[in-house]
Amino acid sequence: MQAAEEAIDNEGDEVQSGGNSGQLTTGPSPANASMRSPARICANSCMESWQHDDKTVNSLVSVGLLGQNGMPVDKPTFKCGAHVNFTSLESDDTAKLQDSAQLQQGKPVLPYSSMFIFAPTNAIRRFCHFVVNLRYFDLFIMIVICASSIALAAEDPVSENSRRNTILEHFDYAFTGVFTIELVLKVVDLGVVLHPGSYFRDAWNILDAIVVFFALVAFVVRGQYFEYNDRGEPALQNRTWNSRDFNYDNVIYAMLTLFTVTTGEGWPAVLKHSIDSTIADRGPVADFRQEMAIFYIVFFIVFPFFFVNIFVALIIITFQKQGENELMELEIDKNQKRCIDFAINARPLCRYMPKDRHSVKYRIWRLVVSTPFEYYIMVMIAINTLILMMKYHRQEQKSFATPSTDTEQQAYHNYCNTLLYFNSAFTVMFSIECVLKIMAFGPKNYFRDRWNIFDFITVIGSITDVLVSELQVSNFFRGILVSIVGCVGVCTAALVLGSTDKDRRT
Repeated sequence: MQAAEEAIDNEGDEVQSGGNSGQLTTGPSPANASMRSPARICANSCMESWQHDDKTVNSLVSVGLLGQNGMPVDKPTFKCGAHVNFTSLESDDTAKLQDSAQLQQGKPVLPYSSMFIFAPTNAIRRFCHFVVNLRYFDLFIMIVICASSIALAAEDPVSENSRRNTILEHFDYAFTGVFTIELVLKVVDLGVVLHPGSYFRDAWNILDAIVVFFALVAFVVRGQYFEYNDRGEPALQNRTWNSRDFNYDNVIYAMLTLFTVTTGEGWPAVLKHSIDSTIADRGPVADFRQEMAIFYIVFFIVFPFFFVNIFVALIIITFQKQGENELMELEIDKNQKRCIDFAINARPLCRYMPKDRHSVKYRIWRLVVSTPFEYYIMVMIAINTLILMMKYHRQEQKSFATPSTDTEQQAYHNYCNTLLYFNSAFTVMFSIECVLKIMAFGPKNYFRDRWNIFDFITVIGSITDVLVSELQVSNFFRGILVSIVGCVGVCTAALVLGSTDKDRRT
């Protein structure tokens, strides 16, 4: 590098015009030898940054001042408009330092006024911006959302005034308060809607605001619209006939009633009112016209089921014809297209098998993958489903279901104990199945199948149910545990149903 500097200093060349060639060439000029030539200026300028790295050398080579070996050329050629940036290193370092400082400072405040009150330099807005952009703020909000979802799943829908619902209601107040504070902080930080990047210009923020708004409205107006039916003063009033909400008094109400039956919402009440109806100007009598049930059953089955299926079939047939027309344009038939689709969508079927065929692990594997074992498990699942269907509402409340005689009371206890024993037996059976499959496939291969994950979580839930029943845990904690396990099971079922794996138990 020092030799290159001396060669450039002693050359004393100057830049001359190259005519129409679009280039600048250098040549010796004895008269101007004492003047500082461009090459000399380049050399003096680059010496300051030469010691840092080779960026300057690469720049000189790219413009033709140095050769590929890094030495000055005899007649360097400059491209028209080309120049060497000898401060690129310092500029890059400055840019890197600025980027690093910006990353340390975090996301800047939007350069707009928030709600025409908070300027970008306002202390309250800067505090809200600091809190919203904390490292674990989003993680905290996500944890609160998960806890709120678990609390909703743990509510008791039967006994609304239970102790569990009272405690969960206080948690609901806390969760709503957290979400409200989050909304206020983000609105103060981002603004409402007028400028780019504001709060309501993001779809997820709009959804959050709607949820928080309705939660606050529910808290404000809850229980404020009740009234007494006793006016406080006795008076004589005429008895009047009040028609049902869904009736057949005119065409409009008849169409509304039939539409309600078609949707399947509340149609048993309409059926009960029709069966109890008598004649005009007479009150209802229980089961007076039982033949009306035939009309509703036929109407409910024919219209919602067959007509909807016919409509769906028409759509499918239309699409099939459209697909056949496209196949005719491609000059291939259905079988050829199916072969092409199969070749495109075919995936290798992975199946685990132990290597040592004389080991116990291989024998267990042959047992769990055999067809009789699969059929046996399917039959046990069906029987277990029937056993679970034999439970009824308020079964454990003896004041509701305890018979009057000792014989009937003993039969009631035997019935409950039989269901409990069957439930425990099936839980043990499915637990053994789970353990055998883990031993046969190994934990890693077992949990690769989403159906195995579903089976495992179901077994854990069944074991939890049995332990809760045997340990006589209070109804409050029992409901919470069962609800949490049920919530996890539903989420797992949704995950499994969303997969493309074939259902092996259908």
